[in-house]
Amino acid sequence: MTFPSLNARRDVSASATDRLLSQSKSSTSQAVDKFNQDGATFQLALKRVIGTTTCSTRGFDGVSETSTFAICAGSVAIIGTLDETANITQRFFRAKPSAVPINAVSPIYTSATSVSTSGTRNQLVSSAGDGINGLRSNGSSWGDKTEVPGKGIARQRARAATCVALSKDGRHLAVGETGYNPRIVIFNLAPGSPTDTPTTSLHEHTFGVRCMAFSNDSRWLCSVGDLHDGFIYMWSINAKTGTARLHSSNKCITPIQGIAWIGNSVTTIGTRYVKVWRLERAALTSPSKPKTKLDHLESGKPSSPGPKMLSGRNSLLGPLLDLDFTCIVAISDSKAILGTDQGEVCLLDDENYAQSLSKIYQVDLNITCITSNPPGTTLWLGGKEGGIDVLSLDEKGLATSLMPSERPSLKSSPVESSDCVQQPGILAMATFQARLVAVDSKRVLSIRNLSGQNIAAAVDAHDSAVLGVSTLHQPNDQSSMFFTWSASGFVKFWTLEGACKATLEIPLNRPNTDSKSDLNELKIVRASESGKFFLSGDKLGFLVLSRGASIQDTVMLKAHDGEINDIALAQRSGELRTSILASCGRDRTVQIYKEDESQMSLVQTIEHGGAVNQVLFCKKGTSLITSSADRTLKIHTVINANDSIAYLPTRVITLKNSPVSMTVMPEDSTLLLVSTMDRQLHEYSTTTGHHLRSFRTADGDNESVVMSSVVIAKWQNGNNQMRLMFGITSADKSLRIYDYSKNLLLLKGYGHTSGISSLAFVQHDTDSKCINLITTGLDGIIMVWELALLTQAENGNMMNELPIRSATTSPIRDLSDLTSPLRRILSKSEICQLQKSLKGSQVLTSEKPKETESPSRIRRKCSQLTPTNKASNVHPLPTPSPTTTVARRRLQTQSLKAASPKLDHTPMEKVLHVSQHGTKNADILNDLNISSSQICSTLRGYRKRIEISTESVDLDTADELERELSLTIREIGQNTERTRMSSSKTPIKAVNDENAEV
Repeated sequence: MTFPSLNARRDVSASATDRLLSQSKSSTSQAVDKFNQDGATFQLALKRVIGTTTCSTRGFDGVSETSTFAICAGSVAIIGTLDETANITQRFFRAKPSAVPINAVSPIYTSATSVSTSGTRNQLVSSAGDGINGLRSNGSSWGDKTEVPGKGIARQRARAATCVALSKDGRHLAVGETGYNPRIVIFNLAPGSPTDTPTTSLHEHTFGVRCMAFSNDSRWLCSVGDLHDGFIYMWSINAKTGTARLHSSNKCITPIQGIAWIGNSVTTIGTRYVKVWRLERAALTSPSKPKTKLDHLESGKPSSPGPKMLSGRNSLLGPLLDLDFTCIVAISDSKAILGTDQGEVCLLDDENYAQSLSKIYQVDLNITCITSNPPGTTLWLGGKEGGIDVLSLDEKGLATSLMPSERPSLKSSPVESSDCVQQPGILAMATFQARLVAVDSKRVLSIRNLSGQNIAAAVDAHDSAVLGVSTLHQPNDQSSMFFTWSASGFVKFWTLEGACKATLEIPLNRPNTDSKSDLNELKIVRASESGKFFLSGDKLGFLVLSRGASIQDTVMLKAHDGEINDIALAQRSGELRTSILASCGRDRTVQIYKEDESQMSLVQTIEHGGAVNQVLFCKKGTSLITSSADRTLKIHTVINANDSIAYLPTRVITLKNSPVSMTVMPEDSTLLLVSTMDRQLHEYSTTTGHHLRSFRTADGDNESVVMSSVVIAKWQNGNNQMRLMFGITSADKSLRIYDYSKNLLLLKGYGHTSGISSLAFVQHDTDSKCINLITTGLDGIIMVWELALLTQAENGNMMNELPIRSATTSPIRDLSDLTSPLRRILSKSEICQLQKSLKGSQVLTSEKPKETESPSRIRRKCSQLTPTNKASNVHPLPTPSPTTTVARRRLQTQSLKAASPKLDHTPMEKVLHVSQHGTKNADILNDLNISSSQICSTLRGYRKRIEISTESVDLDTADELERELSLTIREIGQNTERTRMSSSKTPIKAVNDENAEV
């Protein structure tokens, strides 16, 4: 979720500026690769995060006293601060999988492999350079090429942040993770503190952390593991240093839905489950100060170095036994309000340790979250259906609903509600003075005024997996730098600051089946150079051409029988300046269309032996490159003739493994870079087809990965020039940056917790000192990175305009009225006609390789005694056109006598000569057979088209077609009769007849 400001702020605090400058300065000690002789190095920094992975109240927390809230976004925890003018400033906190905390805490129950011993940690401190306590305290650790030795790819993956907790004093942030070797990382929120180096890292949970909460005095942290972990831990926190120590623990095998502190006790809730956990009274005095020996003697219990047992007691549910408690909020030091999925509002009274639970109100909502103002007199309840109810509490704990005229008008979306459109559910919310911040099921964060007004603003995001990103040419009508699309069919246009400028909804067709696995999804979107139209493809094989936000401006056709994998656009040069569109799919075909006046006409169909993964236009559309799962790359060259175009195959490159992604060099489109399944990158020449170079995509630990997408950028810094290769991989869910000339890994960036779907970069100029990278993930997160030289790093503006979410719905179309996709495969006769029409005109083809480049052929030596060699020395005679078999035999006899009058040929030698002269007629017959099969295929397709077409054929055209077909049938009959007569005699019999005549 990106949190730019509602109004642009020009003043940046000095502490934030000093923090950014200190990060840039200290990161130079961790140089990854030298750029020039001056020692300049690269730095990869995370600038924006768009979207959130919060799905419940466990991933959202707020402190009303400081107007600060925390939210999860992949492996990143975002801290947002709300000011008086509803502006939000943001900070990103994340810990690399191999990050070393400032304060090392040894685990008691588990042996965490990532926690270093004192000797190893001292070595890291000595090599890290300046920082807090000798450690690195800047963002450069995310670009460090040195990983933990002996770790595999799975251990280097970024852990997903599942829950967050803010201390009430606003000093600390706790982030709970899930995945391999999960951690609880505690960050210091003070200005100038590092955002990527935690103060403390806790490794007691083995499967994942489900929820956490700080106590009211910020001295205690309670964490609960997931169902497979089954433990609850109580940590004592040092407010000055942030050091944590495990104080007590116990088993907790119930799936916990929420946790809250009620005074000095912790309450956990779940399905038919409410339990209160209590600390020892002696421990409440000073959690960080250890007990003396005198205290242990007075208590009569021996001292133990390990953690104590955390005592807990279940609450008696009584008539509430069958309820599923979903959320809890404390309203005082002894009371809390609980909500259920059936709409019951319950009061937990723990005064004098009574733990009495009673129902106080019933609302018409499936309650998912609940919050209150600091005095605890007003409650806001969020429902699964999207509504928000407001209740008022009296001193006795009785709740009364505010009348519609008295309570604020709170809606769940900035768009007017409709009966046919289901409103998104409210997942989490918190109150800050006169405002309410809520997160709904569409991952939209809204800011609401509690004074009776509607939603003030909303931070937009995708509501499903983001499947791709692409940049836009500047300037454009959307005033955006790039656009992204999701599986649900929404295309959103963004700036580099994270502001959503526009939203376009692509209509998706509904399949005929009701199975959820067959639901349609938007797979690929491409924009024209002018940005006037967009071409998209979906899972069912439909192409949609969109020219505006309205549905009337779209053109849809069935292009493939299966999923569309890629789309490419090319602008033709000329007076018409039409666009050429190419799409490929899993049906092993490439469809080429011509766009003219908002219409798409099929030009050609190219077939492959396997699913086609990618299509790519080069040289302004004069060359088309296709990659297929059959391990081939085909290069096609365009032919223009009589206002018609065709792409003819000129070269086929065979690979050892299936290609995954391909791209061309920015300065030379004849160099092709291909990523394959064997974890290698290969460079080929599209002109000659030669293999130029290859290297494995390995890191410092010699771990190689498959690059699912690669792009090449050219960076110019003065007199120095280099090629940078950007790639993404789903093995460790990382963004990788290579020096392509040296085959060297420079930087790695982590942040996504699911597979990375796409990658794009924005470079304003080759001489610029920074490049912006955009990555999208299946977790619904969009991350904007900045790659810059450390000596030229610039401080970006942290506050931007808050995007307002606006989207329209479109009706779902049915597929029953659409036919199967058309195919147009060029026959050999059509290709010959195109080539003949090109005589005297200029043809756009690729450069042909020189003859010296191809190896010379070795001719086969023949014996001088063979009749074939004798006949080759004779001058050839013109081939007659015999009309009868007897005339042909006489001419063949005369040629044999004239060729070698001194030789007495045997009957077998005569047979050989007859067979040699008959090969020309056989070639003619072969061409005739090929043409006949093509005509049959054309007539078969023409007949099927007439059967399904509702149009009528012109009478004159029908008469002409019937006349040509009758003449063709008569000629076929005569040719068949001649073939039968000629095949009745064999060559041996013909020679015997000839000898008899002599």
